[in-house]
This record gives sequence, C-alpha cells and structure tokens, in this order.
Amino acid sequence: MHRRSKRGFTLIELLVVIAIIAVLVSLLLPAVQQAREAARRTQCKNNLKQIGLALHNYHDTYLVFPPAQVYDSKAAGMDAIGPIRPGQYNACAPLGTPTNFGTWARMPWTVAVLPYLESTNVYNQFNPTLPFAGRYDYSALYTASAPPSTNYAFQFENSPVVFRCPTSPVVNSDKYVSNYACSMGGGGPAFRINPTTYLPENDGTVPENAPTDNQPLSNNALAPCHNPAPGNVLIPANGNRIMWDNGAMFMNSAVSVGQITDGTSNCILAGETMYVGLKKNYSSASFQAWWGWASTVRPSSGALAVFNVTAAMCGINQPCVSFTMEQARKRQGAAKAHGMQQSGYSSWHDGGAQLVLCDGSVQFFSQNMDLLTHQKMGAIADGQTIGEF
Repeated sequence: MHRRSKRGFTLIELLVVIAIIAVLVSLLLPAVQQAREAARRTQCKNNLKQIGLALHNYHDTYLVFPPAQVYDSKAAGMDAIGPIRPGQYNACAPLGTPTNFGTWARMPWTVAVLPYLESTNVYNQFNPTLPFAGRYDYSALYTASAPPSTNYAFQFENSPVVFRCPTSPVVNSDKYVSNYACSMGGGGPAFRINPTTYLPENDGTVPENAPTDNQPLSNNALAPCHNPAPGNVLIPANGNRIMWDNGAMFMNSAVSVGQITDGTSNCILAGETMYVGLKKNYSSASFQAWWGWASTVRPSSGALAVFNVTAAMCGINQPCVSFTMEQARKRQGAAKAHGMQQSGYSSWHDGGAQLVLCDGSVQFFSQNMDLLTHQKMGAIADGQTIGEF
C-alpha cells in the first residue's frame, strides 16, 4: 500500500496566492470606497433636504424665510453717510467696532431653524434677545464691552449633526463647524480675472461700463450691495468681503416666497460649503479667529464678515482669486481671510455640490455649469433668463 505524501505550499505557490489576494483587494477597494462615498453623499443630501424643509416650516410660521444674520441697530457707524438703502439703515452692511457690535449682533439662521430640525432642546439653550458672537476670539470682547451673554457658551460647542457633511475630513474632529450656508444673493458680470494683478478685466462679453454699474448702491439688480473697497467690488480676495441683499436670506432680510419672482425652482436657498474656520488655521495666542455653526455678524471698523452664509459669485468648487481648490483641500476647507466663505459654494464631493432651491428640492450641480447661470440663480428677482442647469 502506498501512502500519499504530504507537503505544504511551495514558496512560489504562496506568492501566487498572495498576489491573487492583492489583486482582488485592489479591485474591491475602489468599489467599496465608491459605495461609501455614495452613502455619504446621500446622507449629505438628506441633511440639505431637512434644512430646506426646516426653512419652509419657518416660512409657514412667520410668512418669511429667516434672516441670514440679524444686526439690531440702525446706527453702528453708518449714520455719518446715511442709510444703505432709502429707509433701511442696515439692510446690508452695518459697520461697528469691537466696543459696540457685541451689543447688536443677534441670532443667525442656523439657530433660528433648530425647532424645525427636531432640536428644540438645543434652541432652548440660546437667548435670542442677547448678543451672539461672530468669531471665537471676539466672545471675550463681547463679554467685556456688553452684558455677558449666555449664548457664547453654546455657540462653539458641537453643531447638530444635520449641519455637518459626512464627507468632510473634519466631520469628527471639528464638530463645531457647519458645512451648509444660506444664499444671500449672487450675480455680477462674468469677468476674466487677470492672473498677475488679480483684478477683473472685461472678457468681451460685458459692456465697458459694467464695473461702474456694479459699484455699491447702484441700481444693477446683480450688483453686490456693499464692499469696503469699491475698486475691487467684484473680487473677494484677501479679506475683501462682498455683501449681497438680492437673495433669499441676507442680513436682516424678511423675504417671502411671493417675493421670489424669478421662480422658486430657479433660485438658490442654501447649499454646501467646504469653506469653514478651523482652530488649527486660525488659532494662536492672540488671534483665535475661527467661527462656528452658530456664529453671526462680525462687523468692525474695517470689512464686515458674516458666517454660515454665502453668495453665488464664484463657480462651484472654484474659488475666485485668493485660493485654488487644491490649496483649499490641503487646508481641509479652512477659508482664507474670511472672504472666501462669502463668495461661493463648494463641497467635498467630486464634480460639484448639492444645493437646496427655493422650492425645497435638492439637486447636485456640476462644477462645470455655466458661471453666469449659476450667478443668476443667486438673485431672486432680477428678471434674468436662466439657462439649462
């Protein structure tokens, strides 16, 4: 009787098996990653859907969408030059200093909608009659220059999960941020940006008088309503914080659905943003300039800054001037000079970003969509024709 010999794998056979397993893993990993990203993108869309419904439920209660930010003073440095609009002292751009804006800055939209996001318990921690902080480092100035506000203690705590995109690389490490911003407007001619001077120049598609027509306080329906540096009115570069008041939700706004004459399915209500304030990029011994999900207005003697609100000016996933998308991703979305977050939508999803339209629907918009079409979608009543999107 012959016995069957026993032997193990030879080295070659073992290497072949390992190679086969490695090939299978390399084939499966991208599919697994794509499936996970698809799930995260669906969750992000669900977040935006909840936010859109909350904004509409707020509208059902108060007959207007909530203001993006509230600044409760008609003076605040503007009396010397008169009102921004006839009869409106602070419709767009009140100024102030660290000694007074802590008195007047009030509740942002991200807090106002909490009762409609099943977060009434979080909402009840805030007092809407007391000041809200803009940046973290100014909360101490608020307390020193105005009666202490109980709101400061909660503003830089963890945000409700509905305000955080699950694809963000800091979704679990920086839980005080918000990845969603309402729309304060949009527009402006599609200028070409000079790569050397970083200034706009006519690309041949706009009238020669367009730059003048887009100065603050002009009658152009696509014009921003304020900029402390009129010479750069179309560029949010290096701290140049452009403001709009032609969208669905801007500072001290009270916009109803009936005022959205361009059509609720053609106008942006809110959307994704990767431009946030991270402690590691803005935190130092003397300058802790990061903001959170419940931050509000940060006026000063210089440029105004608002948080958790943006406009349709830059292309989606295409910072205008002061940053490239590659730089933004390396900083994990931390905006540069606070100007970025006021000028465009962006996301951590490949190819575009998800936006909530004023009819409550959520759509994914390509980063390659026509820029002028995107800009027109920020304005709610400019009478401009919207192309395909």
